[in-house]
Amino acid sequence: NCSGGLASAPSMMLSLGPYETGKLKFKLFASRTDGGSFACTATLHDALGQLIDRKEVQVNVTDMKVTTGNQAPVVRPGTEADGSNAQRDGGSCATVCPGLVDVMCFMAHSCWSSLARVVGVVVVLLALCTCGCWAAKRGLLCKLLSCICWLPSSSSSSTSRQNIHVNVQMPRPDVAP
Repeated sequence: NCSGGLASAPSMMLSLGPYETGKLKFKLFASRTDGGSFACTATLHDALGQLIDRKEVQVNVTDMKVTTGNQAPVVRPGTEADGSNAQRDGGSCATVCPGLVDVMCFMAHSCWSSLARVVGVVVVLLALCTCGCWAAKRGLLCKLLSCICWLPSSSSSSTSRQNIHVNVQMPRPDVAP
């Protein structure tokens, strides 16, 4: 429970063993833009719902900075309005989102061409993996490797096998010649 323009998150549960301590963080939400001092009461109940402890917490909130600047996209001279090369707060997509696969940054800053590049690479990799699995299942990879490396195929090697038996007589060590 909080006073004034503060509201707390829904109540939360925490299980503790006997003589065990724990921390529980909760969020507070301000419904006003002006700051002030507020009080919130945190209560602790046992499993049966009996009140175990009650603490009052003093909270100081500063005034919220409210700006009513441009609310619509502004096209500045020398930039394009298609979203791919448009200037953003901090520069172009390459400077705002320097990572190659930072999808969340691309979406947050409307870097649609960079996002399309990442999605395209993922689609191509999935297609290659799918084709590779299909070819491996049908034995095409082994045939391709045998053609590339000039290895004999398994069918020709089985027909060209020959069994050679050699009989060698060794002299007996206990008999003198």
